[in-house]
Amino acid sequence: MNKKTLLAVLGLALVTLTGCSNIKTIGRVNNVVLTRVTTRGVFSPATTTVLAHSPECPGELSIVASAAGPGVLPAIATAGGVAGGAALLRPARTTVNSGSTTTVSGGDTTSTGGNQWVPPGQR
Repeated sequence: MNKKTLLAVLGLALVTLTGCSNIKTIGRVNNVVLTRVTTRGVFSPATTTVLAHSPECPGELSIVASAAGPGVLPAIATAGGVAGGAALLRPARTTVNSGSTTTVSGGDTTSTGGNQWVPPGQR
């Protein structure tokens, strides 16, 4: 691995692991400014908060709405756990093979089995 590739990978890891935050003005209602504050991280929860503040009253903030979710790594781990649990807890798969031919001695009677319908979950 050359130095440029190594530096690029380390830079990407540094940006990804430290997370990011974003502050954006959504709009204005009468004299109140609405601002969205978003934070994200690999291990930390992702949060979004909507703040309302008036430019005439500095230092006064009101929280209008707030939401939080898992970080990137916990979300991936949860999805993997759900998929793994579903794979482990699925019903057993059985195969019914009744394609044998039976001949009764002392006569011409031949019984042929097979090609029978097997319900789902029993295959």
